[in-house]
Amino acid sequence: MSVKSVSISSMFGWVVDAFRLFRKNPGSLIGAGLLTILCFFALMLPMWLLMFGNMYRSMASGGMVAGQAPMMGGNMTMFFGLYGLTLVLSLVLFPPMLMGWFRMYQAIDRGDAVGATDIFKPYRDADAWWRGIRYALLIMAIYIGVIGLFMLAFMGPFIDFQQQMMANQAAALSGAPQTPPMLPAAFWIAYAGMFLVLIPLQFVYMLGFTEVSLRPTGALEALRLGAVGMARNLLKLLVFTLLASMFFGAVFVCIVLVLALLVWILSLVSSVLAVVAVIVLYFVVLLCLYPLLFAGHYFAWKSVLGDDIASSPQDAIAA
Repeated sequence: MSVKSVSISSMFGWVVDAFRLFRKNPGSLIGAGLLTILCFFALMLPMWLLMFGNMYRSMASGGMVAGQAPMMGGNMTMFFGLYGLTLVLSLVLFPPMLMGWFRMYQAIDRGDAVGATDIFKPYRDADAWWRGIRYALLIMAIYIGVIGLFMLAFMGPFIDFQQQMMANQAAALSGAPQTPPMLPAAFWIAYAGMFLVLIPLQFVYMLGFTEVSLRPTGALEALRLGAVGMARNLLKLLVFTLLASMFFGAVFVCIVLVLALLVWILSLVSSVLAVVAVIVLYFVVLLCLYPLLFAGHYFAWKSVLGDDIASSPQDAIAA
């Protein structure tokens, strides 16, 4: 096994290759995106019903109660119990589906025929399912540890901001004037630090998860390979993320402006038509975004941990 150091131009090649792969089989990929969204909605529906039910009852009873989050309601045990159950089910049920995405991309890349339901095939592979769960649990523990360290380091500013928000809530209930909350400088330092930590950690997560999806690699070994791959490409990865964010941010703004103009024109005809157009356009973007994101991560793995020598011109280094 070798872990390669890739160039920034190769990283932009991941984006180009993602669009290329999407064009090969858009029907199956959009269908897989739709199935993924439907599964996510089915899992989250009980939680959403509880949250919005609590919100509706809070509004119907005359507003929020001081010190009580409206979406949690008065029964905190019910809320956190359902939240915990949803989290456990997602950790158990979603890893095979994510593995199915990467296996489907590998099949498309090889020129094999695929269908939208191929994302469910790993559910028939017990070893892969358990491997995905172990890796997801391992990464979740790391995320909790990292976020916990940040919370401990910047607890003071967060508590101060929370107290300002609670004071504003109390003022709103009593009819007193509200003071806009002030974000302390430490809050922005924590935000920038989280960005610099979570971007590499996300790269480790997706490299390792693609590894356990496409090879019978254990969770700890996949994590090690992902960490080595991230370390050997860290500076270039941060530069790529910054440049890609700026470019796609500009593209996103242009798309939003065009869509907003379209919705405004439709609103002149009918407000209902405009609302329907917003919903349809949102889901169209979402259905295209999922396949492109997964494809980009697949090509990142292929360049760094896979056998894609062409897209990684620099010499491979033994892990």
